[in-house]
Amino acid sequence: MVSALAALVVLIPFIASLYPVPPYPQSILIYVFAGLLAIGFGWFLFLKSRRPSIVVEIQGHLAETYERFSVERAAATGAVK
Repeated sequence: MVSALAALVVLIPFIASLYPVPPYPQSILIYVFAGLLAIGFGWFLFLKSRRPSIVVEIQGHLAETYERFSVERAAATGAVK
């Protein structure tokens, strides 16, 4: 439910960048961004199909990073974790 609501909230600035149509240089930026996003997503799917273990590696790196910053944030605020 929360993720669906977040997706709807993200759509607001996306739609606002398309209407009203901005002047020339800014009018193509959303399409450049969408293209780069599609290329990155395609690259991820390609890597995932060639090396399925990459998803597990990414999850491990994200978990390590989250844990490291949680510990640092707790130390900075004086909270004990």
